[in-house]
Amino acid sequence: MQYYLSNNGQQIGPFDEAQLVANGMTANSYVWWEGQAGWVLASQVPALAPYLQQPQYQQPQYQQPQYQQPQAYGYEQPAAQPYGGYQQPAAYGYAQGQMPPRPETNLVWAILCTLFCCWPLGIVAIVNAAGVNSAYNAGNYEEAERKSKAAKTWAMWSAILGLIVSVIYVIVLVASSNY
Repeated sequence: MQYYLSNNGQQIGPFDEAQLVANGMTANSYVWWEGQAGWVLASQVPALAPYLQQPQYQQPQYQQPQYQQPQAYGYEQPAAQPYGGYQQPAAYGYAQGQMPPRPETNLVWAILCTLFCCWPLGIVAIVNAAGVNSAYNAGNYEEAERKSKAAKTWAMWSAILGLIVSVIYVIVLVASSNY
């Protein structure tokens, strides 16, 4: 029997059963033959079943290429991870995954000192506290530690200055009420 094959919307053929596979027939291809009312999936034609079970050529799987990152700033960078993953280069003398724990941000103390003590010094404390995470995530542990200490120092001075101003205010208030 002679079959016609639908290839990308184009009718090609006629072919006998053995030639269909060579011309691109798969189980999802449509075929037609004389006397057939319409196009039928090849997997639904019992006469073509032995030809569909033959091993077909399979396209090779695409594999992500491995890229070597260029060296920058004197630090050796590791090769890219498989499947396109990006590994952040080790920075400032620490190997990837071996950095010390993130320093305390002191953000809560900075906010409280801004609200209840001396707001100009508290704002400086908030700015430093907010920079701790970004410096640490960039791999710069020393900068993160410096910002953490600065946030703590500014929050402490804000609290001390707020306390001093409050004590002076109470003294002035008490002294003015005696007159």
